[in-house]
Amino acid sequence: MLYFGSKNLPLSTLQGFLSDFEMLSLDSADFDWAFNNIRDSDFEDALQIAIAVRNGCNEFVTFKKNLASTYDNLESIKIRLLA
Repeated sequence: MLYFGSKNLPLSTLQGFLSDFEMLSLDSADFDWAFNNIRDSDFEDALQIAIAVRNGCNEFVTFKKNLASTYDNLESIKIRLLA
């Protein structure tokens, strides 16, 4: 999110937007989930989804079309693409 946004928006705008959300940390269990559930050879995407799944998130929001379409059929979490 920050990488994508920082190319298009000032960091201060992103900081304000992100202040409305809880930031979740990466855990060793996330690596296990990502290794076992990786799709489309994008390990970073798998790690992001793993963190959300482990934390019991109901929804994962992304700007990445490929991530949204690759993980759209997970039973444990809804993937929503922001356009």
